[in-house]
Amino acid sequence: MPAWLEALLTPITVFAALYLLAWGTQRSLLSRPVRVIGWASVVVTGLAMVGSFWCESVWPYLQTGRWPSLARVSAQFASMVLSAGLMLAGAVRFLRAWRALVPTPPTPAAHATRTVRLRWAAALVMRLLRLPGLGWMAVGLGLILLAGQLGEPDPTLRPDARLLALGIVLLGGGLLQIRWCRTAKEGA
Repeated sequence: MPAWLEALLTPITVFAALYLLAWGTQRSLLSRPVRVIGWASVVVTGLAMVGSFWCESVWPYLQTGRWPSLARVSAQFASMVLSAGLMLAGAVRFLRAWRALVPTPPTPAAHATRTVRLRWAAALVMRLLRLPGLGWMAVGLGLILLAGQLGEPDPTLRPDARLLALGIVLLGGGLLQIRWCRTAKEGA
């Protein structure tokens, strides 16, 4: 993709992601012009992704007849897009739960003991970790990392062990958080 086109599409893609978050959490507050521009940016982003995938991955493999590489890059693209959707859905769930979160307890006074301040901070972190959607975001990011490393169609490129480890940690941590939230909900 040419540098000028990438520079043009980057802010459009960022706006599309932010629009989808806003649409998933507060769609009633979005005016009609914002919705039109938002969905246009989502469509442009989707077309840019598919066009880039076609021009830079599919077409060269079709021309050279590298069918295993074509199948691998297609599976990689599909899994990365689905994982990004999973991350977006998790972010929407997290933001909705954040808005519904009961206001946090008041910050301890400056003269409170260090132990009181640490307990307050730990309680706040635990409340945030229990919000739904956080695990789905971690699972989605972990799957994106794993798909990007393991789905590489070029056999000369080796997967980066650190990125694979990070993907596995995020995937496992996200699944644990999802299970933890479900167990807490069932126990309540």
